Amino acid sequence: SLAQDRAFAASMTIPEIELPADADRHTVASPGYATRPGEIVGVERVPPELIEIVRQAWSRPVVEPREIEVLRLRDVFVAGEGLVFDRERRLVRRSVTQQSAEDIRLAHRELERAIAAGALRERHGAAILCVKPGLRNYGHWLIEMLPMAGLADFVLAGERLPALVPDVEGPLAGVIADSLGLLGFPPERIVPALSAPERVDELVLVIGLTSHGGAMSPLVFQTLDRLADGIAPLPYYERLYVRRQWPPWRRLADDEAVTARLMAEGYVPYSPEQFPLAHQMGAFRTARQVIGPAGAALANIAFCRPGTEVAAFYPANMPDNFFSFIAQHRGLDFIDVRCEAAGPPRSHMPYDTDLKLDPAVLERLVASGARLAPRRKPSRWRKAVRFFKVR
Repeated sequence: SLAQDRAFAASMTIPEIELPADADRHTVASPGYATRPGEIVGVERVPPELIEIVRQAWSRPVVEPREIEVLRLRDVFVAGEGLVFDRERRLVRRSVTQQSAEDIRLAHRELERAIAAGALRERHGAAILCVKPGLRNYGHWLIEMLPMAGLADFVLAGERLPALVPDVEGPLAGVIADSLGLLGFPPERIVPALSAPERVDELVLVIGLTSHGGAMSPLVFQTLDRLADGIAPLPYYERLYVRRQWPPWRRLADDEAVTARLMAEGYVPYSPEQFPLAHQMGAFRTARQVIGPAGAALANIAFCRPGTEVAAFYPANMPDNFFSFIAQHRGLDFIDVRCEAAGPPRSHMPYDTDLKLDPAVLERLVASGARLAPRRKPSRWRKAVRFFKVR
């Protein structure tokens, strides 16, 4: 049982190494960039211990350049949500992202059991690992996993390696296929994998593009620019209200009333999961103002043009910088709106409650949207692709 596995794993000490001795290493220059503070509305609702976490994205006026690593490892195992172990089953520390100590022990336990049972899948040849925690979340895929494929494919140009991607179903599976297809990955190079431990002949890892809640490289957005190159803006989407329908938390308690009020002012209620990826990119590329609860669907602000006003509705006790990082890189006018909880948590996370939006804040956003001059003739967007510098 899972409880027995957890009890057993808790008593284990997992051997570790930084990298196998025979690993190949490329580095890619991630440029520095300037930041500017966003606005927090309802900051008085944020618990004091979380204030610094919330403001972390704006704490440094300049983020220094750094290096992103593209590593090639040979004869390794992959288990859990993207954890890598060498041929002696030692944890490769560079593969750890958001996994907890318990996650690591359980993945190691699962690997040992698969080997003992002779049930380990063998994957021959080389592949790019595009899996990390949050693998069932659209925003994590778009910002944190998809760019791994884009960068590795550029660095290893000509090899045309397959991408090992989350083994998911439903709309996200389609998004994964569509987004990789736009980057030049045909279906035969998209491999849903890692539902169980695997041994891989050669595994390519991209390290340092993002650290969830802590860092986000500008190179992420170079990949997204390639993704959206040639996608035309869509008319009628100047002001978007991004509705959160799933999962069933972090939604506005009075969503129907808010929707009616916004529609009366010309806002378009938009549920991205109901549209193909190209439509989502076009809609957000058109928008002058985007408002909605903080959740995966709001990650599409990565396709907005500089100067777009974005307001994200947060629970007061949610420590998150994901959307403010996107706003920094895209030059968006970002407003972090802290809301009261409307009821108890609906998941194991204390901040996964419904939200109560202050009516005065809603009217402020409506007034701000009314001042935005509409774009009369949306021109076709074709952004020039900037190229990576590899050494």
